[in-house]
Amino acid sequence: MEFNTLFESKLEIDSNCEDGAVITSLDFAHNLQFYETPPTVNMDYRRAVDLAIQRHQVLLAIEMAGRRFPKFSENYMKFPDGQLREINFQIAISSSYASGQATSSILKQRLGDAQSHFLLLIAFIPSFNH
Repeated sequence: MEFNTLFESKLEIDSNCEDGAVITSLDFAHNLQFYETPPTVNMDYRRAVDLAIQRHQVLLAIEMAGRRFPKFSENYMKFPDGQLREINFQIAISSSYASGQATSSILKQRLGDAQSHFLLLIAFIPSFNH
């Protein structure tokens, strides 16, 4: 029996955001994302600040690992994990189900990760032309 994977993915989503936008498992299929297009979900100022601070803490943890240990060594790989658990960065310590489908909670975490990426991009780039 064959299943239409695309159709199944659409059935598995059930993540309605506060503003009514729907997050699909097709939008955020994996924890590792290459962000090209900003999410089009509205958020309040407090949420934006919290996401930006959390993303900045993640980047600092990665930078600290690079300063303390040779890159890609065992200690280098373990150090950020401990730091991310300390700041309760959930996306780093949770994962998808074995089937590849993510829970509603994980999809929301991935959306937050994408939003925080673009928030810091806006905060630190000199202009949008670069």
